[in-house]
Amino acid sequence: MLAQKLSHSLNKCVSSQKRALGTAARTYVDFALLHPGYFRVMFRSDVVPIENYPEALHSADAAFGALVRTIDRRFAGKPPEVRRNLAFACWAFMHGLATLLLDGPLTRRAGNSKGRQEELAGEVISAFTRQLGKNNM
Repeated sequence: MLAQKLSHSLNKCVSSQKRALGTAARTYVDFALLHPGYFRVMFRSDVVPIENYPEALHSADAAFGALVRTIDRRFAGKPPEVRRNLAFACWAFMHGLATLLLDGPLTRRAGNSKGRQEELAGEVISAFTRQLGKNNM
């Protein structure tokens, strides 16, 4: 489910590298906010041993694969290790933002209500991608 959403939104995004990464982050966070139970099952092996659920494991791997493919396409001129590390950094950013929004600490620290999670996510993702633009991404 997440992999399909990421692939679909990234395939529609034909502009800049930073827009592609912003689109990936927005899609990932939106999925987590709309499907918190599924999101947690996919990524919380301490709660649910994902290796016992092949479909969930496949979905988690496919979602990461969609991100990797996008980075490989958008950053084709970069060495493989740079692209791999960028994929890890983007995944950490997206996952951290989604988790902090779902579990409340970011929402609470920003002084926002749970109802404003999507708006806060958009603001944080925009700040992140603006910074990427300053670094010639």
